[in-house]
Amino acid sequence: MKRSFLIVTSLALLLVFSLLTGWYLHASRREQVDQELIAAIKADHTQQALAALAAGANPNVRDIETESTTGSLQFSRLLEKLFHRTDATDGNPHERALTLVLDRDPDKDKMPEQKTEDTTLVKALLDAGADPNTPNEKDGFPPLLLAVQNWRPRAVRMILEHGGKIEQKDREGGTPLSWAAGSANSEALRILLKAGADINAKDRRGSTPLHVACADGNLATVEILLQNNAPVNVRDNDGHTPLDAAIEEGRALAEGIHSSDWKGERRPQVLKRMREAGGKTSHELDKKPDNR
Repeated sequence: MKRSFLIVTSLALLLVFSLLTGWYLHASRREQVDQELIAAIKADHTQQALAALAAGANPNVRDIETESTTGSLQFSRLLEKLFHRTDATDGNPHERALTLVLDRDPDKDKMPEQKTEDTTLVKALLDAGADPNTPNEKDGFPPLLLAVQNWRPRAVRMILEHGGKIEQKDREGGTPLSWAAGSANSEALRILLKAGADINAKDRRGSTPLHVACADGNLATVEILLQNNAPVNVRDNDGHTPLDAAIEEGRALAEGIHSSDWKGERRPQVLKRMREAGGKTSHELDKKPDNR
């Protein structure tokens, strides 16, 4: 009887050991595939990244440095997998796959109109279940904002189609629409407005997209916002209007406070267009009518 009990116990332990070993090897392989996805993204190897996704890589994987995948930390992360903890951190969080892709700009040295856009990997990640709203670790920028910032209009559409929050803000309260207005990104601006972005949304300083576009000095984005009924004389937290923003930035350019560039040439056109639309300075709005 005692001997039978020992045999059964030994077999049970052997079975448990085999199951744990198999699970450990499977989890280790899964983690290897995950990091193969990250490595391929960093190296701009789209086909290798697609292969990693096809092999089962987690589309929401974080970029974890190699030296942090050993010892007790490795065991801790395997336990997280066992209990399906998808929101756990391991003390060394880095960018997720989607934000890593969106934050990479192979054409960063080119003018915006010269950039090419390959959304193959963005689409593959989103289709595989990548979260379209998790901000990046570095700046707190959500994927939609990163797509706008890096001039990726097709990615903007894809993220919106996969549930990206159109009003999700950065740490300073800036919306994707404000970023599009401030970076002269007319195509993204149109996409966001068509999708229902709030043209009156303010950041922490109380600036609307029109404030930002006027400060940027780009006539095209100012025109798009005006055509979509952006409020012309709305004030920020300091009481400044969009026209104030255009004038102040123009003065800074003229005085060399900011480096003069192509925006300086277009600023008079922005001022003229704002005047045509009924724009006023805060001083003009505060001025009492002369009843004499």
